[in-house]
Amino acid sequence: MNSGDMKQVIEKVTEQERSIATLQKPQKLEVSGIPPFFTVFWDGNKKSIECFQTPIGHRAYKAADLADLARLINEFAGRTRELPGVAGGPVTLEHPLVFVFVLDGTVHAILDEKGDRRDRIYLKFLQSEGIIKLREIDGQWLSQVEMLDALRTDINGRYDPNILPLVRRIKFKNDSSGNSEVTMGRVSMGKSIEAAVAGIDGDFPDDVLVELPIYDEFIDENGNAIRFGVSCSLDVDPANQKIRLSCKAGQLAKVMLDADTKMMQAIAAKVEHTNVKIFRGAPSAPTS
Repeated sequence: MNSGDMKQVIEKVTEQERSIATLQKPQKLEVSGIPPFFTVFWDGNKKSIECFQTPIGHRAYKAADLADLARLINEFAGRTRELPGVAGGPVTLEHPLVFVFVLDGTVHAILDEKGDRRDRIYLKFLQSEGIIKLREIDGQWLSQVEMLDALRTDINGRYDPNILPLVRRIKFKNDSSGNSEVTMGRVSMGKSIEAAVAGIDGDFPDDVLVELPIYDEFIDENGNAIRFGVSCSLDVDPANQKIRLSCKAGQLAKVMLDADTKMMQAIAAKVEHTNVKIFRGAPSAPTS
């Protein structure tokens, strides 16, 4: 309870003490000029006044982007509150302690971790269609047309090496005599196969780095979506005329961690106060 608020309540109740003293029945008092979160009761039997602080719900602010989030954090972190002095000493000022949590593209800022009322700022980034599609086709055998559509349109990433022209030039042949051999790096795709693959100049790559946005609205200073790399393997099944793109073990979890880390760094770069602490994680659900 803020000492200034309580002082205000006492002053206003004292001003109405005479009229209050004439009341016989216990009742809630309507005292003008006090903060709305205080409730005053009169006990006619005991001739005493009781004052309670009504629990206040948490305010939840929604930021539009990281820049707005940082501006709101700086606004609240820069404020001060009065702390009563000891034994009548001078009042001191204290800045609120602001905790910021980042997890899987969701940001929660607790505006006063030490206070009675922990108002929050909330920002949630939606995952890009590209990373959603990459998860969907991860390890799935697709036809040549399906793979081209996924790479060129749905994922719409940058590929190192550029596998789009390679996938486009593949020609599956069903009338092979079984003597064809096409290599993927150091691994042969089969010396005696029912179907052969043609149209590939040189070795087909074993590995490919897919660079794509994890969150479309997580942008850099130039307004471009920030991209992250996912290491994948690429396989061709000549017999069934299928192509597979597989994320390597741990890559999807790593890229989510990388995005959170980058987001924490972006927030830290915009925050102006040392009383703001940034963590990877999530706060508990607010309670009134």
